[in-house]
Amino acid sequence: MTTMGLKDLYAAAEKEGISSEGGGWKPVSGQIFLAEVARSNTKKTAAGFDAFGVQFTVMDGDDKGKSFWDNISFSANAFGNGKAFGAIEALGCDKTFIDADPSADAIAAKLVGAQVTITAGYRDNKKEGGSPWNDHTYVPVERVPETFAAPVAAPSGAEIDL
Repeated sequence: MTTMGLKDLYAAAEKEGISSEGGGWKPVSGQIFLAEVARSNTKKTAAGFDAFGVQFTVMDGDDKGKSFWDNISFSANAFGNGKAFGAIEALGCDKTFIDADPSADAIAAKLVGAQVTITAGYRDNKKEGGSPWNDHTYVPVERVPETFAAPVAAPSGAEIDL
């Protein structure tokens, strides 16, 4: 049996975006911010469809550095799947990528590093005592190439007409 000290357990909880206040940080409904996918994992729903857990880290504003999780799940519901495909497309898995029929693990891996502008939103959970479900909107931010050429200086005396 593996045992972990409290310090290690606390660090693991922080890595998951769970604070000492209990539960993870949640953005305020209507809040808009830039975020990056820090981690993503895959699982199956009870009905056997693919689902993804996505951990976002806020990159700007007063909440910079905070993180939270969102779930993207597929089902037999075409409307729900449209929303799920819209989310993973905004996170970098476009139709061309999906047409190649990638594994769920390949999709989860591709999500990591994606940057999006998020508008936080929630919808009612009809289950008794259930907390509201995330209903965030993602707008993609172009991925920045890892390497790019340094700017080239204009020749001396060159003028630019605007």
